[in-house]
Amino acid sequence: MKRTFLALSVVALLGAAPAGAQDLGNYVVLGDSMAAGFSHLGLMDCYQERAWPALVAREAGVSDFESPLVSEPGLPALQQLVGIELGTPLGDAPILEPISDDPGLPTNAFLPRPYNNLAIPFSTTYDMVFTVGDITNLLAGNTDNVFHDLILRSPVVLGPDGLPVIDPDTGQPIPTPAIVQAIGLDPSFVTVWIGTNDVLPAVLTATPIEGVTMTPVDFFSLLYQQAVGALVTSTTADVVLVTIPDVTELPFATSVAPFITHPLLGVVPLIGSNGPLDPTSRVLASGAELIGMGYGLGALIPGAPPLPEDFDLATGQPGYVLRADETAAIKAQVAAVNQVVYDTADAFGLEVFDAGGVIDQATMGEGFTFGGFDITGEALLGGFFGYDFLHPQQLGHAILAAEFIEFLRDEFGSGITTLDMTEFLYSNPCAFPIPVPAAKAEDVVFSLESHQRLLELAMPDLKRSAPVREPARRAAPARPRDLANPR
Repeated sequence: MKRTFLALSVVALLGAAPAGAQDLGNYVVLGDSMAAGFSHLGLMDCYQERAWPALVAREAGVSDFESPLVSEPGLPALQQLVGIELGTPLGDAPILEPISDDPGLPTNAFLPRPYNNLAIPFSTTYDMVFTVGDITNLLAGNTDNVFHDLILRSPVVLGPDGLPVIDPDTGQPIPTPAIVQAIGLDPSFVTVWIGTNDVLPAVLTATPIEGVTMTPVDFFSLLYQQAVGALVTSTTADVVLVTIPDVTELPFATSVAPFITHPLLGVVPLIGSNGPLDPTSRVLASGAELIGMGYGLGALIPGAPPLPEDFDLATGQPGYVLRADETAAIKAQVAAVNQVVYDTADAFGLEVFDAGGVIDQATMGEGFTFGGFDITGEALLGGFFGYDFLHPQQLGHAILAAEFIEFLRDEFGSGITTLDMTEFLYSNPCAFPIPVPAAKAEDVVFSLESHQRLLELAMPDLKRSAPVREPARRAAPARPRDLANPR
């Protein structure tokens, strides 16, 4: 079935779709952080070149697969284990924070065509269809729309004469969101992995709110089907749709237990703003720093403030606790988004790559074993995720690439050879020196500042106040020893 794309004048812009080879020779990627090579809370060339689509293109022998590369230390500067902060309320704690105050710079911003990897970190489905970018904003130091400005670069379509192409219906220059740039490349193969950030803010704020932290499913479905329809109608590409992971099972939401273990009292539940937490509650990774400040320890310290649970729309302050019903609501939204993916694939006769299931296997399943190495979704120690507790690092991307290559072999009869994992298991050319090699995952602090940075990237339009700060000084509380909460 073919559908016209009503939101954009794509067909009028490009004319009839030319014939092309159905292969990865001109591979184009649409999506968000999960396909962009975003890792450790930033974009940097070493990780971008090892993002799973780039690895697939490399294995397929594609020599001109272009990504919007950023120099070290990344944009924003990548988050790393940078040292031990002495005498904090948590004791002597290894800290996760940006490795530099100065970001990296784009290194191929003047590529005379759109990038092959048009996946934009923290992009929603709406952004993929409508949001444009302008590299001059970024070069002038304006980071309000940083990733769209970096990746899309030009706010309008330029014709052969170098002048903006005018939409005959509106008389205005035609903007170039990601979907239009993708079609303009006349791709032979396209993957679409979008939708994660239509749900993820509900986890980042610990509060599912339809229309605020989660895109309404009907709206997502409308935009998604129109975007896929544009690709099918206006190109001859093989289009593969990609599922999203269960965002409630990412380490950001599963690494801190809802209790502490007291040396005399045993297991003591933390106290949230809505009362004591039960074992089914989840505390966000950044909640560990609040616990160290005394938040949630009312059962041990009279007058200690509770852990904030609910997103404050007026100030932009997030909650830090997901109750069981909130977790269930987010899981239901993930399932609904993935159902749209499958329904859309059925409508257009397309294949679906279950990348969400691959990540779920790392976070909820048995993980992966290569050469005697067990790879899981455990924060810091599992190997799949980076230092933002949300996005794959290069080993996670290698697993996704290997699974996708097997998918291509099974569904398309591809002759791409199976990815050799040795490169990723035994070397890490992207790694910064780590001055705290003995750090334990349960001791590491995911800072409130890093959480705030995540929110600013994922939800840039919301008003924000400063992060929660430490209450009046009091004796350091008992330390939460069991922060790796198994689920």
